[in-house]
Amino acid sequence: MLSYPEAVERLLELGHELHQMPSQSHKFDLDHMRVFAEALGHPEQTVPSVLIAGTNGKGSTAATLASILQTSGYNVGLYTSPHLIRINERIRINGEPITDELFAAAYADYSRGNYDLALSEFRQYVETYPSSELADNAQYWTGEILYSQRKFPAAVVELEKVAAINPKGDKAAAALYKRGLVLIEMGNKEDGVAQLLSVVRNYPKTPEAGLATQQLQQIAPEALEPPAAEPQSKKNEPVRTKTRKP
Repeated sequence: MLSYPEAVERLLELGHELHQMPSQSHKFDLDHMRVFAEALGHPEQTVPSVLIAGTNGKGSTAATLASILQTSGYNVGLYTSPHLIRINERIRINGEPITDELFAAAYADYSRGNYDLALSEFRQYVETYPSSELADNAQYWTGEILYSQRKFPAAVVELEKVAAINPKGDKAAAALYKRGLVLIEMGNKEDGVAQLLSVVRNYPKTPEAGLATQQLQQIAPEALEPPAAEPQSKKNEPVRTKTRKP
C-alpha cells in the first residue's frame, strides 16, 4: 500500500493546486468530479450536507457550523480547502483530521479503481433504500461494475432489475440497452436483439432508443421492419344467407 508521503507526492504530480508556490497554482474545474460522482451514483445526494460558497469567510463559517452540529450530537465530516500546514487538514471527522494511514488508503483505493468496494456500497444502498429516487441509479451501476469486471451473466441479471425498480426512471432505458449489448457480446444474439428492439418500442424518445436502432441496423435490420400486414377483413363483403320456404 502507498505510504503517506507517496500518496501526497502522487497527488502533487497531478497538478500544482496543492503546491506551495502561488506562481504555479492551478485550479481544476468540476468536470472530472461530475463524471466520478455519476459513476458512484451521486453519493453526495444521499446524506444531509451543507455547501458553503462565497468569497471570504467560508472556512470559518464551515468550522462554526461543524462545531454546532457536533455539539448537538451529530457525527460530522468537514471538508475545507486549502489547508494551512498538512493536506490532512482538509478532511476532518468530528474535528479531527484524518490519519496519514486513512489518507493513504483512501487515495490508494481511488487510484486502483476499487470496484468491489463500490459494488458492495451500491448493493447496500439498494437494500437499505429500495424506494429511494436513486435506487435504480445504484442498481444500474451495479450492473455496469459487473460488466467492467467481465462478469457478464451477473451483469445481465442486475441490469434487468433496474426497470423493475423504476420502469419510468431515467436509467431504465440505459440499463436495458446495456443489457442487450451484453447479451450480444455473450453470443446470445437472439435475446440481445429482442432486448434492443424493446428499448426502441418502449422508450422511443430516449437517446438509448436511437443507439439501439443504430445497433439493430447493423446486426439485424430485419428486426426493424414493420410486421406484415394482416389480411383485410371480409366484413365488407355481402353476407349470403339461405332461406327456406315455409
